[in-house]
Amino acid sequence: MRVKELKVLAIVALMSGLSAGVAFATTAPGALVTGGAATTTGSNGSFDINVTKQDSVQISNLNSIVIGQGGVATADVTGSDSVCYYATTNNYKITMDSTSTATLPGDLKLVSGGNSMSYKLDWAETAPGTDAASWGVAAGGAINDNVATGSLTSDNKISANCGGATNATITVTIPMAGFNSALTGLYTDTVNITIVGI
Repeated sequence: MRVKELKVLAIVALMSGLSAGVAFATTAPGALVTGGAATTTGSNGSFDINVTKQDSVQISNLNSIVIGQGGVATADVTGSDSVCYYATTNNYKITMDSTSTATLPGDLKLVSGGNSMSYKLDWAETAPGTDAASWGVAAGGAINDNVATGSLTSDNKISANCGGATNATITVTIPMAGFNSALTGLYTDTVNITIVGI
């Protein structure tokens, strides 16, 4: 029996928020002091120090999601990947964009030759946040392909790589009926994920 297999690749789309303007330091040179004052009061001047901390975002630790499921599924078919998001802004938004030519705005599609099956993508913070979102309306998601979430709260403003851990999960879900009715084959899609600080 041939095995139905799903492979979803995630590609990093990284964006950084930059400051609109840069403040330049000013200086006030000290006056020329001579005579006894040169060794007592001296010459006094001043200078400013300006440091601009820029906003940063990153999505990392992305891996291919590979699912092997043979025969007839008795439940929805799922697979997931634990990732790391980082946003120094108070909030952020996520966009998932399928590159499949079969995908329609509300219907994410995995393709095998001329065959396809609908699927859903879920984003869920795992620690310490609880924000979540889903794409692929036809398979039970709430957002269309290539549409950003609303404002999500950033709970990781400290570590760009989550300290070597992860703080969110991306899950692929194929409805049982759609999976069982599909012909055997390797079904694939590549998804671009973008995080933007807001």
